[in-house]
Amino acid sequence: MKLKKIVLISLLVASFSANASLFKLADVIFTKKGVTEALGKVGIFEKEVTNEVSSTVQSALDDLAESGKGSIKDLKELKSRLETTEDKKKYAQLMEILNRDPKKPNYKAPVQEDIVDAINNLVELSQRYALRKSSGLNACVPCVNAKLMEYKFKFVLIKKKGQSRQILRQMSSSMRSPLQMKQVATSRLEKQNFGELDTKYVESHEYEVLLYTSYVEDFGSELEKAFVKRLKKISKVSPGQFNMFDEANGHKFYNIFSTNTSDSDLRMWIDLLDETYAEMSTKNRNTMDAFYTVLQKKIDSETDPAEKSLKEDMLKFIKNNNCFAKK
Repeated sequence: MKLKKIVLISLLVASFSANASLFKLADVIFTKKGVTEALGKVGIFEKEVTNEVSSTVQSALDDLAESGKGSIKDLKELKSRLETTEDKKKYAQLMEILNRDPKKPNYKAPVQEDIVDAINNLVELSQRYALRKSSGLNACVPCVNAKLMEYKFKFVLIKKKGQSRQILRQMSSSMRSPLQMKQVATSRLEKQNFGELDTKYVESHEYEVLLYTSYVEDFGSELEKAFVKRLKKISKVSPGQFNMFDEANGHKFYNIFSTNTSDSDLRMWIDLLDETYAEMSTKNRNTMDAFYTVLQKKIDSETDPAEKSLKEDMLKFIKNNNCFAKK
């Protein structure tokens, strides 16, 4: 009897799973609830993941709309604005998965990999061609959310609050085109003596945070401005000369702006970069070697075994994922 019951339950679960997979992603992706349901249908249930992804998708879609409320029309209109072959390829992949219709012959139900790929492409394209910028900054998942990384999500939108939103408004006019965004960020950073931007070391999704960085001296909070001063300080290549993109510096600490940083977090980073600069100056080390040395010293001085182990794991994670280093 027990065996029959187990078999029956197994059949019911299998039947539910098969029916649940019959859906058109384009019909559900424009609401947080719809995204959560779509994720559940392909086996992604963790609330930490579904909440983050559904919020990111909604913000990404809204950034594509002048009105701030994304629709399928905004997504279709994006096609005419795409500038690169790679972006066109990602768009085609996204739309193919979105438009799979169970009412049509040869329907292929989206599996988990399809949904993840579609969301990755949507978020990346949205932030490269945003018509407005009201939500936050695009961040690379490994350095901000390890749980999302397990499912192979690549990007998440980090919400910016308070005075930072003023910077987002300033950025909006330069966000409609990746080429324009890159040109504006490059020009502004050079004028502010950050150095000449070297595209060899900048990922496509990082131009957004570089554009944000270029507005901090004018519109940022006092702590953001203090952090930017340290960015220049650790990018010193000769007396009075700074180059944040110099190969020898090897750092990408500007990505701190695309992580969840509270005021206390920024103070911690300011102190860390001050210690890094001191290590660079006294030991003649480059930026990343000095930074890792500072972190190792903090680990070595830790007396609590559990805390020490945690910090060692964090340092290993930062190194392995190149969270703040040029690849």
